[in-house]
Amino acid sequence: KWVKAMVTYHKIAKVVIPKMDALALKEIELGIANRKLAQANAELQEAQDLLDAMQEKFDLAMAEKQKLQDETDLTKKRMEAANALINGLAGEKVRWTEQSTEFADEISRLVGDCAMASAFMSYTGPFNKTFR
Repeated sequence: KWVKAMVTYHKIAKVVIPKMDALALKEIELGIANRKLAQANAELQEAQDLLDAMQEKFDLAMAEKQKLQDETDLTKKRMEAANALINGLAGEKVRWTEQSTEFADEISRLVGDCAMASAFMSYTGPFNKTFR
């Protein structure tokens, strides 16, 4: 029985020992590959961190650009509104000049007009002819 067991062991060992050697070799290769993978992952993480930092800078720069663009657009709209107002009021200058002249004439006649209005009111007022 012992001899049969040894023969069986020998037959199995012929198949298993090369597989165990191959397994040991593959485990060493796996360890090397895992170290390379860890190194590549570390490099990837560094690159990702750098990319994240650059993306943040880019986002800040784009936000600043958008803010400046919005301010530029607002200033342009204000300038267009101011130009429209100035152009609209340019036609009013003639009318204002004419009205200013008319007001000056009215002011110079105001005292006489008041005197005439007072005289008319006293003539047509509640007092009769003898009292006036």
